[in-house]
Amino acid sequence: MGQIETAIHALHDCTAVWDTLPSSQRSLFTITLWFLWNARNAAFFGSPILPPELIVLSVKHYDAKYQKVLVIHHRRSSLPILAKKWLLLLLAILNLMLMVRLA
Repeated sequence: MGQIETAIHALHDCTAVWDTLPSSQRSLFTITLWFLWNARNAAFFGSPILPPELIVLSVKHYDAKYQKVLVIHHRRSSLPILAKKWLLLLLAILNLMLMVRLA
């Protein structure tokens, strides 16, 4: 009741955010987090980082392939929502990536 809407609240505590997200967007969101995690690892270990525009295109392409597989296998589900602790970890990683880029 009356919580401040922060990124941590939205990803961890706010069921209203997840309830309004269509299942197709959940898979896109999850894939985006995965690609950002890979970009974070690349930055951490000194490998080249994909430009954000290429990450976005790659995420869309990967999600399109995933949706085709769902149709082929006659599934009507999407990737499961990540556990809240993993979302918090990914949020922390995103913050670190921003700090690295700004430094």
